[in-house]
Amino acid sequence: MGRTEDLVFTAVLLMSCMSRTCEEAPQTLVQVNLHFRHGDRTPFIPYPSSQWQEDAWPEGLGQLTRLGMRQQCELGQFIRRRYDGFLDKSYIRTEVSVRSTDTDRTVMSAQTNLACLFPLSGQQQWHETLPWQPVPVHIPLLQTFPNSTFEGCPRYELLFNELMQSELVQEKEKLYQGFVSKVSSLAGYTDAKLENVWNMEDPLFCEWCQNKTAPSWLHSVWPDTNKTMWTMIRELTHYYWRWQRGTDELRKLWGGGGKILSEFVGNMQKKISAGPSNTSVPKMFMYSGHDSTVAPLLAAMNVFNNVSPPYAACVIVELHQDPVTGGHWVQVLYRNLSRDPGSMNTHPEPYELSIPGCKFKCPFDRFLSLNADVLMTGAEWTEACSITTAKERALKIVAIVAIPALVIVLVICALIFYSRRKRAKQDFTSQPLLSLEDEDEEEL
Repeated sequence: MGRTEDLVFTAVLLMSCMSRTCEEAPQTLVQVNLHFRHGDRTPFIPYPSSQWQEDAWPEGLGQLTRLGMRQQCELGQFIRRRYDGFLDKSYIRTEVSVRSTDTDRTVMSAQTNLACLFPLSGQQQWHETLPWQPVPVHIPLLQTFPNSTFEGCPRYELLFNELMQSELVQEKEKLYQGFVSKVSSLAGYTDAKLENVWNMEDPLFCEWCQNKTAPSWLHSVWPDTNKTMWTMIRELTHYYWRWQRGTDELRKLWGGGGKILSEFVGNMQKKISAGPSNTSVPKMFMYSGHDSTVAPLLAAMNVFNNVSPPYAACVIVELHQDPVTGGHWVQVLYRNLSRDPGSMNTHPEPYELSIPGCKFKCPFDRFLSLNADVLMTGAEWTEACSITTAKERALKIVAIVAIPALVIVLVICALIFYSRRKRAKQDFTSQPLLSLEDEDEEEL
């Protein structure tokens, strides 16, 4: 997009922000927790044969693009439309708390989102020509969620690697061996393995989104399936997302999804305790992250569809209160607009997700019980992520019990030894080797 188009977009954006009329949020709404993926970005690592290496990306690798900024702005406008009336039109620090992982693209995504969620107006105007209101984005010292799938969880990495060696995965790899070998060679890899397909899918998609010329082989048809190679690459990538939560333990540990959900639950519990009108607990918590944190959050609630969350995908967990009974319920929503170039998003509103075992409007206590197996604090997640076998855990317990017992035994032995030594010394001092009578007899 050229400079003129950028200016037109900015003008339209500002006009829509100022003139838009929105529906008010329902009166039952008490709190909103939402977690969104960053916007469109440049690739992390270009595949070896790509003509678009690092020098072709002026922003740098893994950085937010102007398209990504527009996607986040659109998400901020959606949040304004949905929660207008629930949130003040102006930024109020007691209403909103925003956190982000420690990457440029997530922090910038949060900032862009907030600029369009809280367009400058009224008394907050502080500059004649800059219509922007700064809103704080916090990066916790001890992060609520990691920056990648494997970060901080060696046990997850171990279990995932074991799954990759399982019969299930090996059979799938054997089935697509010919395709994997061919496409790996075309992409410039020196070996032929399924991971190559996953690794090349991301930079190929980034090139597509940024109107970079695709390699000629990408849209050729693979004869075994009668599908294009690009379609095959994307389908095989879906397996990767499915396998990342391939077992119950993987699902619990994946990407800190249980930690993020625990954070949401803690926020809701605090709001319930404080009451809806108490401003000590914010109305909205916003978390800016990655596909590798959005997907695990969905998986933790058993509502993940095995498809990579698109740019600016947003998981929303709303807390409501019945005005008559005072009871609370949770509503989970997912906004996942397609980011494929040229796609028509005919459903811009979020989808309502039903937690297995509950209705769309899930009673809060029921929501807690259904997700109890994945809820964990940061310390609990760290402990669960340590590489410790059952045998090692048993030995650790034995050691914890045995070491104090051994110390006690050693102390008792030392006391007994000391006591006997002292008694022996006393006996030696009180009874000489020869009595006086014996000495007299020897003199005779």
